[in-house]
Amino acid sequence: MIRRLIVIVGAVFAPVGIILLVVCAVTTTSSVHFRATATSTTGTVVDVASQLSCSNSGGGCTTDYYPVVRFTATDGRQITFRSHTGTNSRPAIGKQVTVLYQAGHPEDARLSGFVSQWLAPLITGVLGIVFTGVGLLLITVYVRRRRIDSWLEANGTRVEAEVIRIARNPQVEINRVNPWQVFADWVDPTTGQHHTFASENFMQDPAQAYPGLKTVQVLIDPSRPDDRYRMILQPAGIIG
Repeated sequence: MIRRLIVIVGAVFAPVGIILLVVCAVTTTSSVHFRATATSTTGTVVDVASQLSCSNSGGGCTTDYYPVVRFTATDGRQITFRSHTGTNSRPAIGKQVTVLYQAGHPEDARLSGFVSQWLAPLITGVLGIVFTGVGLLLITVYVRRRRIDSWLEANGTRVEAEVIRIARNPQVEINRVNPWQVFADWVDPTTGQHHTFASENFMQDPAQAYPGLKTVQVLIDPSRPDDRYRMILQPAGIIG
């Protein structure tokens, strides 16, 4: 069922998004604390490490380059470290770079650049916002639909609408297949106005499940029949 799928996806996305936001907060706090307590010095690129990354979708391979930097700590020790972040362009050997390190633990060193300091918080933050937003949106849509259905069951007016067409829904795709919808027309006897209703989505063609289907029952909110209704149609293969 599409509604069940929506709430499952929402229930997965929202917690994952919240976890990512927590990770973002932790990494941001760590970066801020590191910069506030770190000692700055100049280092030299003495080597370059490379790593080949290939796409599973057949998009080809790219090479990332990680500078290996050497600097002298305040205690006179020569420290060599490899940057945790790489670039698509190969850094030049001998290039001077700014290094941040903890005076008591000079091995804990990083390049003083936006990517080195803020890439992890940025990625986790953006993904956290997207996942949380999508999850909450899907859950909200599901809850709103359930509330409308409950209200219609208790207070809705039942009308009989004439089936005008059965067609695939191009806006929804499940396993590369567009589900089916039933569309029906009802004329309000008090105003003479036509109202068109769309059913939930079906994987099986309703015309095959219900041969000769001419009319359907629809529960409507008389004050808002165009957006608050529920078509009562339950053939085999319903997914919505």
